[in-house]
Amino acid sequence: MAPSWGQTAPEQPERPGQGVSAGEADAPPSQVTVDQWSRELDLVEQQLRRADTTTESAGRFLEVTGSVRQEAQRLVEQLQPPINNLQRRLEALGPAPEEGQPAEASEG
Repeated sequence: MAPSWGQTAPEQPERPGQGVSAGEADAPPSQVTVDQWSRELDLVEQQLRRADTTTESAGRFLEVTGSVRQEAQRLVEQLQPPINNLQRRLEALGPAPEEGQPAEASEG
């Protein structure tokens, strides 16, 4: 079924993992995913601003934004354990040395 939100069909929002540009190839996977979500949500926002947006297309945009939200939540759940581990390691190191103090106390 053709989209009903305009005279010409807008570009379908990319799903994470598709359409990675050369510049994104070196970025961490989570950053690439967030960049793709941003483009997808920007497209939805642009289409919603159009005067000829229908209830049907607005419903589809709601599905797209809900999908991005679910994917973002999964990413948060995936990244939280390594973040917690790093936080524990930082806390074990203690506070940073004060200005002018050596980076590490000498042992012995």
